[in-house]
Amino acid sequence: MSCLVYFIIVSLMAVTLASASTIVPRGPQTNATCTSDYDWTDNESGLSPCLLASYLLGSCLTGDYGVWALPADSHYNPPNVGTMSSTPCSCSWSVYNLLSACTVCQGNVNSVLSWAYYKAECPDDDLSTTTFYPYDKGYELPEPASIPYWATQNHDSAELA
Repeated sequence: MSCLVYFIIVSLMAVTLASASTIVPRGPQTNATCTSDYDWTDNESGLSPCLLASYLLGSCLTGDYGVWALPADSHYNPPNVGTMSSTPCSCSWSVYNLLSACTVCQGNVNSVLSWAYYKAECPDDDLSTTTFYPYDKGYELPEPASIPYWATQNHDSAELA
């Protein structure tokens, strides 16, 4: 009997230790690093466009979202292509602008997708013609995630697509 009790205790300790080692920090995440030439793209709280994009993307999801560093000559896929699902946040002008800045600030200047290509897989319900972020659909951002003015620009109205 004592061997069985010992086995159960050791098994429980192993499970506890194994589960403790897999704890992952929660919240918006990025490992993408912008060069200092692009410090101007940071918001007023000092968040890079990469980290700010993860805040915006995560605000429409039930879990957390990370914007990860890109390999050379690469870009972030548009919604519904790859791992990013289509939401009012991922299809917003602000997320597009922030992901574009995140692409460029990592040195991938020639890899930015056009707005027309980026939004092509977004259903009409997820696109807005009136606002840069879906505040009108009840989505909110935490305080450090203020959106810089440059990231609020609509490429359809500015004829930049």
